[in-house]
Amino acid sequence: MISRSKDLVLFFATMAGTGNASKAPGTLGTLAAIPFCALLLLFPAKAQVVLMLTAILMGIMVCDAASRRLGEKDPSCVVLDEALGLGVTLMLFPLSLATLVLGFVLFRLFDILKPWPVAYFDQKVPGGAGIVLDDVAAGLCAHLCLSIFLAF
Repeated sequence: MISRSKDLVLFFATMAGTGNASKAPGTLGTLAAIPFCALLLLFPAKAQVVLMLTAILMGIMVCDAASRRLGEKDPSCVVLDEALGLGVTLMLFPLSLATLVLGFVLFRLFDILKPWPVAYFDQKVPGGAGIVLDDVAAGLCAHLCLSIFLAF
């Protein structure tokens, strides 16, 4: 019974195995999250915030369990955090192709470059919280930039 729950943890942490790709698992995990994020944008604003906060809390637990199981601080196959970061990037914006593409690019940019405060969470916060919160921080930075771009 325990091994089944661990397999389920890895199923969610790797976004149904998307994170097991040999090249660019983070980018592929972010791409796999686009349909879920598009669905998120169909909900009212308050529901989007509640859903994302709930998903972040659950994601921290799932990523922490996956990290412990795999014996790595931030396993590259764990891409649930990318999905959460993209969700933070896109939430509260209208659903459009421009929003999805620009949000995707901005999120990946902040996630890869890891400027402050993204780097702080990546380097200083342990466990599942560190795995997820650096992507949430990247998502917040991308969200801010996206709102500036869309204002023009």
